Amino acid sequence: MKLLKTLPVNQQVIINLFIIEEMSHKEIAAQLGISEEASRVQLSRAKKVFQITKYQSLADLDQLN
Repeated sequence: MKLLKTLPVNQQVIINLFIIEEMSHKEIAAQLGISEEASRVQLSRAKKVFQITKYQSLADLDQLN
């Protein structure tokens, strides 16, 4: 949850709508007044942040062992 707050607001909103509200990119685009592609790009960028953080956390755990 703490990581989510570090993302830009637009990415936070799209993650919430896509994952929590289970909206499609078409629905998100209509609600936010953006293109479907913009919705996909913002979600992809947010996922990359989560993946990078996950791998950094795993690397930190490896260093402890």
